Amino acid sequence: MAKRRPELKENPFIEDSQLWLTIKHELLAVLVLIRHQWYLFVCILIGIGGLIYILQPLATDVVRISRGQPGSSLEAAALQFKFALEDNGIEVELVNTNGTIEALKQLEEQKIDVAITQTGVAVEKDKNIVSLGSLGYQAFWYFYSGPEAKGDDLLKNLSNKKIYVGKPGTGTNYLVEKLKKVAENASSTHNGNRISFTSVDNLGFKEAIDDLENGKLDGMFILAGFDSKNIQRLLTNQKIHLLNFTIADALSLAIKGVDVVTLPKASFTISPPNPPQDIKMIAVGTAVLINKDVHPEVQYLILETARQDYDLTEVVFDRTGGFPAFTDKSVKHSKIADKYYTNGPPSLVGEVPHWIASFLDNAWFTLLAVGAILYPLMQFRPNSRIRIYELYENRMYTEIFDLNTDVSAAETLEEMALISVRYKAIVKKVENIWAPMGAKSDFANLMNMTAVLGNHIKEKIETLKNESKLSSA
Repeated sequence: MAKRRPELKENPFIEDSQLWLTIKHELLAVLVLIRHQWYLFVCILIGIGGLIYILQPLATDVVRISRGQPGSSLEAAALQFKFALEDNGIEVELVNTNGTIEALKQLEEQKIDVAITQTGVAVEKDKNIVSLGSLGYQAFWYFYSGPEAKGDDLLKNLSNKKIYVGKPGTGTNYLVEKLKKVAENASSTHNGNRISFTSVDNLGFKEAIDDLENGKLDGMFILAGFDSKNIQRLLTNQKIHLLNFTIADALSLAIKGVDVVTLPKASFTISPPNPPQDIKMIAVGTAVLINKDVHPEVQYLILETARQDYDLTEVVFDRTGGFPAFTDKSVKHSKIADKYYTNGPPSLVGEVPHWIASFLDNAWFTLLAVGAILYPLMQFRPNSRIRIYELYENRMYTEIFDLNTDVSAAETLEEMALISVRYKAIVKKVENIWAPMGAKSDFANLMNMTAVLGNHIKEKIETLKNESKLSSA
């Protein structure tokens, strides 16, 4: 028959007073460290300050983002980022720009932190600019009034027209200039005919749409996404036509950084079908370029906002693999974006505040290395405070032993009176000593030695008094 285990008579526990006593001892240990090894404490503070400066756990106070023209897809993206960042406690300032080229210039001059531009625009390699990738495609639309264009000859369809080409500095204007150069090179090579139309570049997009609808313009180019308010307005006007770039594939070969997209037949309205046929166009990506020093949390929030918007939106101009994504090889990639596209968002997103999740995801290796250094130091700390106590205790033992020798050598009561004064000073020092945890038994021995010395002094005084009485008798 198996033996029954004896019942436990007492359960060990820690009283609250013991816990507070432990905390008190830890705080006193820190004070002892500061007092006796202040240089080590200063080094620790400098190290912590340097670590905070390098890792920057909190984002900057204000993030400046370029704002596209009113009603543009760039403005819509800027507003989305603003709301997402402000929801996480980051203040955002939207900076008005005339378009892609101006936004990029302001980013290069560090007047803004985030520029929403287009792919294919040259960025100087030595600038501190990196890419978070593309949010989606901006198609290169050409809307026109009058009879519907026929044939594949782009030059013929544009010639002798008054056409809005976007303000200088906008992505629209930039791409029109690229198109002109390609068309003019081709025409000069083959038949000498040059592209010829009147360019209008002093209007905003809304003003240009008004003029197109009122017959003051024959056509207008506009670089925008399908969800742009300006595009939606033009697609609803049955008197305005959308040009089918039947030579879009050839243009994509001639113009660096553009792709071919197709607007499906009836993608805007089914009845009547609008557009009435599949429309081919060239397109560029909506690029998010940033100063490379932009805080990792800001980068993560922008990327997550872009991914959520893509997942929740019916995308007309899509790509294999979806968005956001790196579609432009001409700009250096952000390391944070590379990590995001490989591993996804920080693993703790949704479980802890976003800034903590992004901080740990970005700095875990550094924190692990710091922990590997601090752990031995934490093990050393209790030994250090005990060592400091032992050094003080040894000085007290030396004083006790020296005084004990003087007691043995004393021959008069006057000498013992001075010794008694010295003894009281020793007793006061012993009573004021702080004995850390782990040194209690040593402190008890010190008190015993102090008491033994006191008894020796008393015995010596009695002996000298008795000798004085005998000599006087």
